[in-house]
Amino acid sequence: MTLLARGARRPGSPFAGCLEPLSLLEGVYVRKGGREIQPLTQTHLLHGWPQLRSDLARMACGLCGLDALATFLSDPLPHEPLFESSVAFLASIESGHDGALCLARLLCVLCQELGIEPRLDACARCEDPVVSSHPPHSPSLGGILCEPCGQDSRLTRLTPELLEALRRMGRGTRPDPYPPALQREVERFYQDHLLAHTRRTAKLEAWKLWDEVRP
Repeated sequence: MTLLARGARRPGSPFAGCLEPLSLLEGVYVRKGGREIQPLTQTHLLHGWPQLRSDLARMACGLCGLDALATFLSDPLPHEPLFESSVAFLASIESGHDGALCLARLLCVLCQELGIEPRLDACARCEDPVVSSHPPHSPSLGGILCEPCGQDSRLTRLTPELLEALRRMGRGTRPDPYPPALQREVERFYQDHLLAHTRRTAKLEAWKLWDEVRP
């Protein structure tokens, strides 16, 4: 939802300190029919997470997560599990946890909540078990394929490291090891998967900064 805070930059504004990026707040707005942007009337800051805004890498990571939520959630309905996950995501980065791991986990939860979790336990076409450690992957079907179904030479194969990392993410456990190169593969996989299965063509601008400043 897009809200307009009139006079937020003026001295003495009641919105002062509440509308900083990466903040959790409670607000009141007036809903007017036919408007895409609704007027915000009151705010109360619940949590500011100052470390997120004082450290460039943490800030970039946090912005990436919220950028993904804003891009791929198209309806105005509440998404309580995703809200709770996003708050936990920001709090974890603030506490000094591995930002790349927190971001990948949020993207995984986003896929799960949208009902488009990638199929990594069996063939996405015939549902037979997949025994290969580097199976072919079909972006259109949203998962890995068994050898008989994956004969198309244009399909790429997931590396064993990427496949195991994605499976661990789906179970809520940490990939170990999780080096920077694998982090980028996991994030790129989820980005491409979300773009393909939500029919979006959006540019995720925050990711450019994250790629430049990530540890």
